[in-house]
Amino acid sequence: FSDNSGTVLANPFTADSTGHWFAYADNGRFDVTMSGGGIPTPFTLGDLMPFDPAGLNLNGVFYIGNGSGLAGDIGAQFNAVYSACPSNGCEIDLLPNPAGCYADTTQMTATVVGKYLLFRGLGAGKPEPSAGPCINFTPTTGITMMVLDYAPANKALMVPAHGIRNITFMNNGCVTTGGCGSLAFGIQVGAVNQGIQGATMDSVTIAGFADGFVNTNFNSVDVTWLNPLFLANGEGYFDTNVNSQTVISGQFYANGIAVRAGAGVGGEFKFLGTNF
Repeated sequence: FSDNSGTVLANPFTADSTGHWFAYADNGRFDVTMSGGGIPTPFTLGDLMPFDPAGLNLNGVFYIGNGSGLAGDIGAQFNAVYSACPSNGCEIDLLPNPAGCYADTTQMTATVVGKYLLFRGLGAGKPEPSAGPCINFTPTTGITMMVLDYAPANKALMVPAHGIRNITFMNNGCVTTGGCGSLAFGIQVGAVNQGIQGATMDSVTIAGFADGFVNTNFNSVDVTWLNPLFLANGEGYFDTNVNSQTVISGQFYANGIAVRAGAGVGGEFKFLGTNF
């Protein structure tokens, strides 16, 4: 190919006047033959193995972060890989960062209907209830770190495991009681599709945002949080749809408001063994 979008490149093709050439190819093994242009005898560079981590798909698993070989901040890597996921979704694994939190300024978006997401942090992290790799989203203006809205209407009974597991999300490093006055939102459920209906959010920390988690989608039901930590947000959890929202264990600590439900909605917000 002549570019990363899959534009077909003629075969053979011509190098420039200095002998420089390049091409894009799928992951695999290739032989490249050099000929013409004063080369007395054609010769072959054998068994070349191009490798693009963004195209690596091992049983639906993609990798981002330290050691993945991808360019850009974590948000840009996430968006590029989610775009490359199969139409029915994939798992994106965040590799550990020995230097600490990944800095991020790019909004992460997973809003393609039917393209389910399992975003999972690999490796151990801090000792609090929610461990795993850390993403420090540095903007503090009215921007959202992550928007999720991929569940289809009339979903099948059997869907892929989806949600977020074992990742800490921070806003500009804030751990001050009541928040640091940020206007940025953490994770927001979009309202075009069915949100993250049926998702499991396992060992997730959200810290320092104006609102840590925001759900205004009345169809995004049956969301389960396992062992979360909502820390130092203006509001930890804001939900205008409290149908079948379950929090098991975990903590709400040092938030201005721990949980706020939209006016006029009713009860099915369950907390089991959660500390406030």
